[in-house]
Amino acid sequence: MKQTTDKLQEAAGADKATACRSRPDTSPQSGIIMIGALATMSFFMVVTLAVAEFGLSHFRSARRSLVALNALAAAEAGAERFMFEINKPGNNTYPGSGGPVVFYSDAVKGEATYETSVAPGSISNEKIVTSIGRIYLPAGSTEPMVTRKVKLTITGSDPSNYAIQTGPGGLIMTNSASIGYGTVHVNGYLTMSNSARIGSSSTPVKVLAAHVNCPSGGGSTYPEQCTSGQPISLTSPNAHIYGEVRATNQTNGAQMSNPGLIAGSSASPVGLPTHDRDAQKAAATITRSASDASCSGSQTKTWAAGTHITGGNVSLANNCEITVSGDVWIDGKLSLSQNSILRVANGLTASPNIMIDGAGVDALTLNNSAVVSANATVGFKFITYHSAATCSPDCTNVTGTDLYNSRDTRTIGINNNSVAAGSIFYARWSKVRLNNGGGVGSIIGQTVELANSGNVTFATDGVTGDSVWDVKRYQQVFD
Repeated sequence: MKQTTDKLQEAAGADKATACRSRPDTSPQSGIIMIGALATMSFFMVVTLAVAEFGLSHFRSARRSLVALNALAAAEAGAERFMFEINKPGNNTYPGSGGPVVFYSDAVKGEATYETSVAPGSISNEKIVTSIGRIYLPAGSTEPMVTRKVKLTITGSDPSNYAIQTGPGGLIMTNSASIGYGTVHVNGYLTMSNSARIGSSSTPVKVLAAHVNCPSGGGSTYPEQCTSGQPISLTSPNAHIYGEVRATNQTNGAQMSNPGLIAGSSASPVGLPTHDRDAQKAAATITRSASDASCSGSQTKTWAAGTHITGGNVSLANNCEITVSGDVWIDGKLSLSQNSILRVANGLTASPNIMIDGAGVDALTLNNSAVVSANATVGFKFITYHSAATCSPDCTNVTGTDLYNSRDTRTIGINNNSVAAGSIFYARWSKVRLNNGGGVGSIIGQTVELANSGNVTFATDGVTGDSVWDVKRYQQVFD
């Protein structure tokens, strides 16, 4: 009996101990732990919210920056469209878009518009173009989310894109030489013999002759406006001009048709195009020897933009090929022959200027099926600077006796089926001769001679004689 009682007491003691262990811990240490946990949770919640807010703010900023770039792109697109429009034939007074034009519109990028306007500049033949780009997000909003503005200062220059443009030395056409398209402007006189032809019955070509090539023997006042005689002479019954003819002092309209000579008309002299020779020289920071720049056989080479070729004459011969990436200045002469190729690099949108300073006859020659190849957009502009003046080739101007003595010095010769479609050949103070089947895009010179079957088939937007507008200055405007 006593043993049973003892066991019952032990069991009761055990239950009491178990009950004590199962009670919550209400000691001060457990309260501290709970407070710490709550503080930690609060800290992480604050950090998480801060990170989320930072990320959202960053997203908003990035989004607005992207929209701002799109607005600037729209403004620049408007400026580019303006330049395209004003350089169309007969469009020199283009007033701008006349209101907003939709550049694009979709659900993601919203709607972009541009609006262009124009005002007179501070000097003659200068315009100020303003283009405003706006982004509406979402598309259809009444107020733009971002607006950006650009301003262009543009200047007009005398057109350089006649098929033929000459100084007082004039244009001489012999045998079966022909001009198929474009406009012909002659500051001096025009002589045509044998079966030479300008235009055709189906494609007339405008001819302008200013008759500024007096005194006939040269002198200090050369060239002056002639007061007598006629600037156009067709010395063979087979020579013919098809197209409108306007010529100062001209009264004989024989062998001119479609519509032919405009009675009592005259033509104003036009200065030959300008070229910033000093700027091209200053930009020519890569020096290369003439022998290294030359090529022969199956060689292929590249001339980088800003190249100055020194130390002699440059020769391309026997099927070699050179690709040109920009403006090049050559101290000596340049000759291409025997199927050699001079090519404009793909992707260029501005014509490379090949400036040639070699003295004497034919500073530039193309012979025996040489090829000057344009890319999909532009061809070359070749310009020679030799003259009879003592300042040659660095003369800023050549007049009087020096110009008279320079007009018959041939600095460019294109011969024997050489091909240069789309490229311009410019003898700044001297003579260009196209002979024996050669074909080019445009020719400019104090004197131009087309012989045998040499032909020019140049046609561009600028044949109306309008000014050619170029961007002088670009700036983004922050109002």
